[in-house]
Amino acid sequence: MIKDHLAKISNCHLAHSDLHSLEHPEVIEMAKNADLAVNYFKSGIPADDIEEEDMCDWYPDFMDKEHLPSYTSPRLLGKLHRKCNRFWNVTMNIVNENQYSKTPIDPVYDIYGWEEYRDEAAGLYKTYNSEIEVKSLLL
Repeated sequence: MIKDHLAKISNCHLAHSDLHSLEHPEVIEMAKNADLAVNYFKSGIPADDIEEEDMCDWYPDFMDKEHLPSYTSPRLLGKLHRKCNRFWNVTMNIVNENQYSKTPIDPVYDIYGWEEYRDEAAGLYKTYNSEIEVKSLLL
């Protein structure tokens, strides 16, 4: 168990591959070392621990290492991470809005018998708002 460095090696490989590229020689060596770490319990061959000079000084934003220096990743994982975060935030705003707010009714539209359609109109209004927010994410 002392030779199990899988998490440390994998995180370092991910950070370096985002910073450099998957074809970078350093990243390829880390991938080989990660393979050894994954198979350690089957093969008994330990992976080398990451040297201090090979550790990252900066991490891509998608790794969510808020306590360490990070940068905005220009690569696919970074872009997906940020889009998912925006989608999550919009979704949570919609959920919270639907739970805690009431749809205001404009007095101009205060027509006799409107109460019969209140729930349907409020539902359509919320659906419309939700669709507009989701579509704004795709822009």
